[in-house]
Amino acid sequence: GLYWIRLAAAQGLSVAQVMLGKHYEKGLGVEPDLEKAAGLYRSAADQKDPIGAYRLALLYFSGRGVEKNFETSAALLRAAADQKIPIATHYYADMLWTGRGVPQDRKAAVTWYLKASELGWPFAARMLAGIYFSGELVEKDLEEASKWLHVAVALLLKSDPVTQRFARALGPRFTPAERAAGQTKARAFLESHREAFKRATILQ
Repeated sequence: GLYWIRLAAAQGLSVAQVMLGKHYEKGLGVEPDLEKAAGLYRSAADQKDPIGAYRLALLYFSGRGVEKNFETSAALLRAAADQKIPIATHYYADMLWTGRGVPQDRKAAVTWYLKASELGWPFAARMLAGIYFSGELVEKDLEEASKWLHVAVALLLKSDPVTQRFARALGPRFTPAERAAGQTKARAFLESHREAFKRATILQ
């Protein structure tokens, strides 16, 4: 397997470059080498490969194998998000939310969290639940907040402690009517986006 990946990567196939980069990043069958991983991801990203851009963005964000650079990380995340990579879309929203690598713009971040949710990224749903509940950046809508909370709970409650705590804190603050309406909306959203949630899990 690794022989053929190397061969394809050497011939410039971006998918193979990303795969080989992951081997070097994680030490899978080779000695870990973050600089080599970064170089392979960069070669893929230069060919407009969105996964290459996303994985290189993570290295720039953490300063692993490259010098830490939030601006470069944000630009790469935006490139991947523009090609509808769910996790990159969420992380680009995070950059806008915190003002790392880009000017802080939380209203723009909300738009990108919505895009990430539409693409099937469940952690974006958790953010949206809080955003619609607070009403600071969008018109307060408790049914919509309840919907996003139910989406996050359906997808993350069993595996994510943060979602567990969030649900315990926010859930009791809805009226029975808001809770029921949110649950109905969440069920419809989950059904209509079933394939997106499957793809989002694979793409990370």
